[in-house]
Amino acid sequence: MRYDKSGAQVLIDFAHHAVHHGFLFTVSDFDTDIDIAAPKYWLFRTPNTNKRIHIIFDVGVSGGVQVDLYESPTITADGTAITPFNNDFNRNDVSVLSVFKDPTVTSDGTLKTSTRIGASGPGNSDKVGGNLRPGSEYILKQNTSYLLKITPDANDTKATMIAEYYEV
Repeated sequence: MRYDKSGAQVLIDFAHHAVHHGFLFTVSDFDTDIDIAAPKYWLFRTPNTNKRIHIIFDVGVSGGVQVDLYESPTITADGTAITPFNNDFNRNDVSVLSVFKDPTVTSDGTLKTSTRIGASGPGNSDKVGGNLRPGSEYILKQNTSYLLKITPDANDTKATMIAEYYEV
């Protein structure tokens, strides 16, 4: 089917292509009260299938935090499931990735990447939020669990997590 009336070749990036073919998904969550003593965790579990998860994490926070991504953590309870949605709202395709918020973690696992965003001062008026979106994607290992962990500098930190990924 041709949409361009000029006859010129139309080029789009792969993520845009994935939306049109129904294999780009988004999952998100927001927490209004993350404390120093209780970091925020999101658990991502890949299946043992031939599909690979190509993922980009986007994290926004209200103050200074440490953001860590771990592989192969020890989990005693998955937490609350978060349902990813297909970015083509006309499709009913279901993601093969399982995502949970607030799992019970006994060991973080192997640290894969770590960064700091935002800043915190002595009072609430001194907090400076931040945003993290790496420029490239991660390809997650099959049949493996990953933790995205937010450790705040101050209590009552707010955080948003958005993960966009395609499955091929």
